[in-house]
Amino acid sequence: MEDPTAEITDVVKSLTTTQSPEVQLEAIQTYFTPNAAFDHPLAKVLPGSHSRQRVVGLYQWYKIMSPNIALDIKSIGKQQICKVKAT
Repeated sequence: MEDPTAEITDVVKSLTTTQSPEVQLEAIQTYFTPNAAFDHPLAKVLPGSHSRQRVVGLYQWYKIMSPNIALDIKSIGKQQICKVKAT
């Protein structure tokens, strides 16, 4: 991501509101690492070899369970991480 603050809205919508499993799959393959984890009250995927594929399955299952999701992102927070060297 070149500009995460500007791009995150499209990423979230491609994961949650798209009607196309192909768009959803492309977003996960683009923005999730191969060892991605997922933690939700209804499902959990632990990080590991090829765990991203299990995350794909969860997102596609959620889409079947809730096929018409609408959302409006009102604001985006950005956290700057500073590294401090202890002396």
